[in-house]
Formats: sequence, C-alpha cells, structure tokens
Amino acid sequence: MNSFEIKMDKKKYRQGIGGIERKIQDQHEETNRNIDGAFQDLKNLMSFLEEMVKLSNSIKDKLKEKGNEISSDETILFKSYLLSLGVDDDIEDPVKRSKYRSDNKYYQDLGRQVAKIIKPLAKSKGGQISLPEVYCAYNRSRGFSLISPEDLYNGCSTMEKQNLGMKIVKYPSGLITLQCDDFDQNYINNQIVDMFDQYEYLTPQEFAIKVDISVALARQRLIESEKFGIVCRDESIQGLRFYPNKFAD
Repeated sequence: MNSFEIKMDKKKYRQGIGGIERKIQDQHEETNRNIDGAFQDLKNLMSFLEEMVKLSNSIKDKLKEKGNEISSDETILFKSYLLSLGVDDDIEDPVKRSKYRSDNKYYQDLGRQVAKIIKPLAKSKGGQISLPEVYCAYNRSRGFSLISPEDLYNGCSTMEKQNLGMKIVKYPSGLITLQCDDFDQNYINNQIVDMFDQYEYLTPQEFAIKVDISVALARQRLIESEKFGIVCRDESIQGLRFYPNKFAD
C-alpha cells in the first residue's frame, strides 16, 4: 500500500467516525424533540382534565342541592364517572400546602383528612395498611391535587397525637404501615391458622391475594405470626414458605 492509499484510508476512517457521531447527534436531537412534544401533549391533557374535574365538581354540588330530586341510580352512575376521573366524593376540599403559613398546621389537617379517608379502607384490610397503599389511595381521592410522599408521611405522623384512631408503625424490615388503634394481631394469627385448613403452606404472595393486601404487608404479618409461634418458615430455592407450627398444638 503506497502513501496515497494510506492517506485515503485515513480520510475514509475520519469520515466514518464523523458520520457515526453526526448520526448519534441527530438521534439525540430527534429524541429531545419527541420528549418535548410528549411533555407538551401531557401538559395539554392535564389542562383539559383539570377543566373536566372542575366541571364534575360543579355538577356534584348541583346534585347535592337537588337532593331527593335525583334518583339513587343516577347518583351512583355519576359517582362512578367521578371515580373514573380520579375524583372522590368524600373530599370536599383537599388540604393544600399553599393555603397554610405553618407546616405544623398543614400536617395536622392533612393527617385528619387522610385518617378520614383511609380508616375505612384499613379496617377492611384487618386494621392495617402499608404506607405506599395509603399514598396511592389518598392521592387518587384528591384527583389532580396530589401530595408528595414526604407530606403524606409527615401528615400521618401527627395522627397519634391528635387521637385520630390511627398511627404510624415501623417494622425492623423497613416496612412502614398505618395502623388502626384497635388492630389485633391475634385476629391476624387466627386468620392465618384458619387458612391452614385449606393450604399446606402459605407464601407471602398467596396470603396477599387471599386477604387483599400488599405482598410486603402479607410477609410482615406472617413474620409477626412466627414470633407468636403460630407458623414456622422454610426458606429454599423455591422461595419463602410458612407452615403451621405443629409443636404449638
């Protein structure tokens, strides 16, 4: 290969690298344009939905004014429409940070509102619910006026001092729950014992499905039952299983 051919090869090499770099740059620019467009579409959608929520709240107020003039079937149908928009009829005026000068007052009022909404749900799950579940359920009830996980935690932390019938409970595993004051671990233990009439063993996943709670909370309840000597665990390549403790009989 002579010197001219070597120079041509180097030139092609530089052009090849430059072409790849330009192609990558073009792809980045196209991606950025797509992202900007997506965010603009999302912004427009949120603006539209906010107007829909305002309209639904206005209709909801008019329904209340009508009272008995509206049939129960029509009321139920409209409430289902509200829920599909993420609007819960239970929250008349969501607690918003922008209305408060004091963080303490904001968290106290937020805690009261969370307790009002979540307590029935927690009771339906045995008197206890994981904080991530609380976050999802409560934010859904607020429609588009969402709160941060930090605000939720701080609000829930005020419940015990306010005697709202609920409190934050942290487990060594790291799980944080919102627990009703009348929560009874013995009830949970008996619930687990009854399930062994049908199942040889329980996994956290199976238990979660049966009692409609999160897997993390199901695992914690089984671990707590183990502390009472109700169950014993078996950890293997097949996963974590809990069996009835025959020695406790």
